[in-house]
Parts: sequence; C-alpha cells; structure tokens
Amino acid sequence: MRSYAKSIALYEKTRRHLAGGVSSNVRYASIPVPLFFARGEGARLYDVDGNVHIDYVLGNGPAILGHAPKKVIDAVAASLGEGQLFAAQNPRETELAERLCGLLPGAEVVRFSTSGTEAVLMAFRLARAFTGRDKILKFEGHYHGWSDQAYISARPPLNEAGPANAPVPVAGSPGMPPSVLGDVAVCAWNDLDLLEQTLERHRGRIAGVIMEPVMVNGGAIPPAPGYLEGARALCHKHGALFICDEVITGFRVGLRGAQGKFGVTADLSIYAKAVAAGFPLAVVAGATSWTRCWTRA
Repeated sequence: MRSYAKSIALYEKTRRHLAGGVSSNVRYASIPVPLFFARGEGARLYDVDGNVHIDYVLGNGPAILGHAPKKVIDAVAASLGEGQLFAAQNPRETELAERLCGLLPGAEVVRFSTSGTEAVLMAFRLARAFTGRDKILKFEGHYHGWSDQAYISARPPLNEAGPANAPVPVAGSPGMPPSVLGDVAVCAWNDLDLLEQTLERHRGRIAGVIMEPVMVNGGAIPPAPGYLEGARALCHKHGALFICDEVITGFRVGLRGAQGKFGVTADLSIYAKAVAAGFPLAVVAGATSWTRCWTRA
C-alpha cells in the first residue's frame, strides 16, 4: 500500500505560510492531500514518499514533450548562462516569431507574453481597440483565465446561470466587481442560431467573440460540423473579431492546433505554455490587418 505521509506533513507545514497550502485551487482536488513531487521524467512523476505516478495530464497539458526532455533542458540551461532578463530584444524572439508565423493558421505577426490569462487580456484589448466596441462575447463553460474580465460563466451554478438560450453572466469567484459583468455577453456553445440571436441582441457592441475551439474545460466536447466556420462568418457579419483560445488545444490536437485540424482560421489566436514545453510563455497571433493597434494597445 502506498504511503503519503511526507506529502501530508509537507501540506500541513505549507498551509502555515502559503495561502490555502497550494498555488492553484485546482490542486485541492488531490487525494489524500495535494501531493508534493520531487521530480518528473518523461511521462512519470516521483513524489516525496517515493511513489511513482503516470502523469496522464502532463502538468495539466503544457508538458507535451514529457517532464525534463533533454533537448529542452539543455537549451534552457545554456540560455541561463547568458542572462535571464534584459528588458530589451533578443535574437531568439525573432527566430521564434518567424517559426510560429510559418506554422500557425492566420499568424502573420505574433506578440509574446508570459501566461494564457495575460494573452487573453491582450486579445480583448486588441479587439476593442480595432473595432471601437466594448463588449466581449464568450461561451458558457469555456475558461479563459482567472482575470476579472474573463473568469465569467466558466462553471456557473445552475441556479444562477439563467436560461439555456440566454445565459446570465456569472462571476467566477468572490472579489470580482459587478461592473465587469456588463462588459461580457454569454452564449451557449455549439448552436449557431443562439449565437446569431446573441449577436443581434448586442448589435453593434460586440468587439470580439472568444471560444475554446474544442470545449475542453467543459468536458472535451468537439465543435459540431460546420460550427467553427459558421461562428467565424457570423462574427464577420456583425463586425466582431473571431478569437480562438488555443491555450489547451494548441500543439495538442495537432501541431497546428484545433484550427489546423478543423480547417478554420481565427482573427486572433491565443497559445500558452505548450509552445515552450511548460515554461511560462504565451502568444497572441493574428493577421497584420487585425493587429495594427498593437503598438498602442
């Protein structure tokens, strides 16, 4: 029988100085306590009690090359000897930007950031700056980070969510100002008729429509045939940007992400840690025509 005595002891100690004893609330679900891992290698994790685990989720997704892949670790180790923060440009940024623009659907230019949440906010600001509108339309059950502007109706209680054909924006946690709910419209996913109705209801105010192209956070539900293409067409009909959040699907469902798999191209696309095998890096990608506001946004 496995023992988790050291993890339990470490968790009790950690709770004294780290809020809740974890750095992410998702870890509360671990049994018997949030486990402490000493190292990872390939598809396996080794906890402080000596137990070996197969990591089927690979760090919740981004460690797509497994843990401690030699080529990645060697490259990172070599770069650390050259410095860690310049507040200036580095030739590797140019090389990576060129490679991503040659690979990702619709990517003529990219902008880097450090987290998916940050990249989502950048995409929101770009959409608003480009269209001159203020609202973002998102889908019930889709998760786009924990910022006030995005953490809305990700997992709303059913008694607060409203009717299926007209969901009510619900804050994802305490501490979010009620004012942000007015900047977001919420729609049920995978239903083009409902999407058109929602866009009509907010006619002339929707700057961008953001979605997970596969509803991963709500149960790994694929888009219905023709849905992504139809959603893109409706966005353009109503003058809104079509935004695909590929933080989870990017580089996992295929090298070119869900857009490559399903044959659709977003106006703005968001990728995160998988682009760097789990290291903190995020990307907003799009066409030059949509992103002329980048130097000001």
